[in-house]
Order: sequence, then structure tokens, then C-alpha cells
Amino acid sequence: MEQAFLTLDWDAVVKAAVTRRKREGISQRELADLAGITQPTVWKFEKGDRHIRLDNALAILNVLGLLEPPRSRPEEATGSRIAA
Repeated sequence: MEQAFLTLDWDAVVKAAVTRRKREGISQRELADLAGITQPTVWKFEKGDRHIRLDNALAILNVLGLLEPPRSRPEEATGSRIAA
């Protein structure tokens, strides 16, 4: 069975987040407070550090409005499972 893997352009994600933060006039400290993380974590994220925790990155993206709400899974919507 094949597994699907998510590919992510990390540099583009970081660039979009920095652009949005600056456009909204939010400091790194304010973003950290809103996301419930530390300012050094925001700094690491914005420098492209790939070794930050996923939940911290998601918190940053969520505060900035860069995450889409979760979609229902196909089996939940139709009651069937898609064969892998």
C-alpha cells in the first residue's frame, strides 16, 4: 500500500507568514503572545528554522489566518471509505 506524503514549501510558508505579520502591523512579541508561544520561537520560525515544534508553527499560522479550517474527511461526508 502506498502512503501519501505531504510536501511543503517551508520557505514560502515562512515568507507568507512574515509578510502577513508585517502587513497587519504585529510585532514578533505580539504574535508570540497571541499564539501562546515565546518571541524567540517566532524569531526562529521567521528565520526558517525547521526544528521548531509543529504545534508552534501551526499556532503562528493560525493567528495570522494562514490555515484553512479542516475539511470533513470523505468517509465522514459520504459514509464510505476510499480504498487506499
